[in-house]
Amino acid sequence: GVAEDKVLYWPQYAEDFYQPLKVSLDNYVNSKLNVMFTGNIGEAQGLDILPILAEKLQADGFNDRVVFTLIGDGRSKDKLKETIKENNIEKMFIFEGQKPSTDIPNYLSSADIAFLSFSDNELFKMTIPAKLQSYMACGKPIFAVASGETKSIINESKCGLVSEPGDIEGAYLNLLKFMKMNQSQLDEYSENSIKYAKNYFDKKKLMDYFDKLISEE
Repeated sequence: GVAEDKVLYWPQYAEDFYQPLKVSLDNYVNSKLNVMFTGNIGEAQGLDILPILAEKLQADGFNDRVVFTLIGDGRSKDKLKETIKENNIEKMFIFEGQKPSTDIPNYLSSADIAFLSFSDNELFKMTIPAKLQSYMACGKPIFAVASGETKSIINESKCGLVSEPGDIEGAYLNLLKFMKMNQSQLDEYSENSIKYAKNYFDKKKLMDYFDKLISEE
């Protein structure tokens, strides 16, 4: 019952400190594809897919080609680490713990691709996680397991590869595609991320737009 002209889309912006950095940390192995997740490690994030992907990589003999780096903490962290240990895939994971938000761009600078996922829930189809904006602002190619708005943005911006929640095979095939990409292909995703973030998630642009809306009232 609300008129369409009364509803406006105003997304969460990326903070100014989320910027692409060229300086990489020294403690990562350059020969491996570094897949990085940052943020809360909870049920909603659906990170239980990562051990499944790691097992498939190990079964196919790719366990020395990929490392999953997780920056953050949360209620599901201990359970996730236990699953990883039970399946003897600990060497494929690095847990860095919780870090200040301002340090995240430095960590992301060492990542080849940034990972985000949701558990299979209708609510999350209407949700855009804040990490999507920060990943894009930092110029990262995005490897995602998501649907709805998040999937639409990734496809529209051409900044990465995305599969639906619950589609294990689709996620695995996307990861294999990333493994086969050369640097120029990854750089293209990176450039698309930065371009989209500047156009749609820039803090100054969004605040100026908000000021304009208020002044028009």
